[in-house]
Amino acid sequence: DDALAAMAHARTLLNAPGLPVGLMGESQGGWIAPLAAVRAPADFVIVSYGLAISPLEEDRFEVMNELLAKRYDDSVVAKARELTDITGRIMLSRFTDGLDDLRKFKAAHASDKWLQEVEGDFTGPLLRSPDDQFEELRKLLGFDAILDYDAQAALRRVRVPMLWIVAGKDTEAPPGPTLEFLRTLQPEAPQLDIAVFPNADHGILEDDRASTGYHDLLVTWIRSRKLEGEFGTAILQPDRH
Repeated sequence: DDALAAMAHARTLLNAPGLPVGLMGESQGGWIAPLAAVRAPADFVIVSYGLAISPLEEDRFEVMNELLAKRYDDSVVAKARELTDITGRIMLSRFTDGLDDLRKFKAAHASDKWLQEVEGDFTGPLLRSPDDQFEELRKLLGFDAILDYDAQAALRRVRVPMLWIVAGKDTEAPPGPTLEFLRTLQPEAPQLDIAVFPNADHGILEDDRASTGYHDLLVTWIRSRKLEGEFGTAILQPDRH
């Protein structure tokens, strides 16, 4: 609602009916912008370092990717998947289901080195919280977020041109599952262009600076709605259909 109100107000301020006005969502805003575009007219949508998976899946992939980056093997990753299943239940149930299983899991793997290195959006904090602090943590984390939000359903309904810009080495928004879905959706969508900055982390940053060509790519695409040219190391995957 806020995004749509802002867009409507922008159109009023511009007072230029022929000038395209779009929505851009960065990071978690990548869940918001496409949904807003489905609900009210927008001329285009840009998502930058966003996600085409749910918040629950984001936490799970983040945990597993971190462990793989630290060269843990598949057996550890499988245990981490079991852990994120438990922490996901805790979050979805607002701390009414899964707490006993988390205690048992921590006890069973107390001597495992990998368990001390788990991060993620909420799995790490849950893992490291003493039992007597769960009530305090529940109040802190018990917001009304839609943790199983179906981002892909909204994306399938967008009928205006979209540009997705992905950070190839994103440690906060794992790019793998998002790119997999986007490439599947690309032949079906009215227009879905994809650009990947292979060496960028979250924020399209390299060494704490914006990747070369990032802002030029944004300006060029907004003006032309075409993904063509050279923009630093960006790998362009324009919609060809």
